[in-house]
Amino acid sequence: MINKKINNKNFLIFPNIDKAENYILDNIVNLQNKTDNLITLSGGKSPEGLYRKLSKKLIKCDNFEFLLSDERYYGDQTNHSNFYFINKIFSDFIDHKKKLKLIHLIEEPYVNESPNHNPINKRLFNLNIPSLSILSIGFDGHVASLFDCEEATINELKNYTTTQKKYLNFYRISLSYSYILSSKKIILFAFGANKNNVIERLKKNNVNNEQYLMPVEYILKYFKNKIFIVCDNMAFYNKSHYIGS
Repeated sequence: MINKKINNKNFLIFPNIDKAENYILDNIVNLQNKTDNLITLSGGKSPEGLYRKLSKKLIKCDNFEFLLSDERYYGDQTNHSNFYFINKIFSDFIDHKKKLKLIHLIEEPYVNESPNHNPINKRLFNLNIPSLSILSIGFDGHVASLFDCEEATINELKNYTTTQKKYLNFYRISLSYSYILSSKKIILFAFGANKNNVIERLKKNNVNNEQYLMPVEYILKYFKNKIFIVCDNMAFYNKSHYIGS
């Protein structure tokens, strides 16, 4: 049984989102002199500011490959996808840098969803280990599109998994726990007051409770190295632990 302790040393708390994003950005840019950099990027709108900064920084970097952590699959409704959203931000340099790639989880061109169609990008079957995974923590503790820990055993040997919530008419493709945990380094982040409840729970160090773990707790518990959780002050709600000014 793994016994792991999460304490305040795992948290990096910044006075605002801008400074928190700059810390994450520096961790990406510091890899620019290394080869074969595969970096996992979180989906959703939370990291929009970070990705806009990244798109400007990486104009001079041509040895990065980016992989989405998850994707919503809408069939032919491409303008709702994470890929569409991030690609639009990155388009200024992706079109001009042959070595810079954003890996889509879904094969293109899009086709209408059907029972006999498998939309998974075949590239997911043979991925390198990420140099860095940057993952947002959901307000309910989900990471990527992993909403419970059952997927950790069901898809133990796969790089990806598929999920669907009962009340939604689409399903999601997500990197699996095992693949995320293979990363050389993981940075988790939570911005804004709506993340305060999940951060408060993480501060209580429940990762050794086998009865119920949130996905973020599972990753914190089973990742082989130390994970830093980057927060702004609104998420952490503790003004005595600021970094920066």
